[in-house]
Amino acid sequence: MKLTDLEIGYLAGLFDGEGCVGYYKRSTHGTPYHSASLHICLTDQIVTDWIMDKVGYGKVSRCLKPVGRRTAYSWQLCNRHQIREVLEVIRPLLLVKATQVDVLLSLWQIEDKLDQGPNHVDANLIALRQETANTIKQLKTESVETRRAGSSIH
Repeated sequence: MKLTDLEIGYLAGLFDGEGCVGYYKRSTHGTPYHSASLHICLTDQIVTDWIMDKVGYGKVSRCLKPVGRRTAYSWQLCNRHQIREVLEVIRPLLLVKATQVDVLLSLWQIEDKLDQGPNHVDANLIALRQETANTIKQLKTESVETRRAGSSIH
């Protein structure tokens, strides 16, 4: 992913205003796991196509809306390493979603330091992942004013 400083700023602004970072508990064949996702959803396909072109990965989907509502287009990313790369690039410019991103990146930094095989995840890590999911969910419900009160930008 090679972006100019201006393109990084544009992507960060799009994500801060129209994006979503998610971290969710899922289950496959009875085995629970957590996964992350990024979305930027807009009514102008040219923007999601631009993101796809500049970032170089992800998926653009068309979301049909009820009669009288505009069709929306969503750029989505579900690969952990790709999500991390995007978030680390745009993080310095985020305001609204900065704390959500910090929580997720902090989890991944902790996981990097753990020496666990691919088939072993201890109970403490599972608990930390669930706490991360809960925290991100809670942060989404807080008002912008609450988040802004803790920011240096007013």
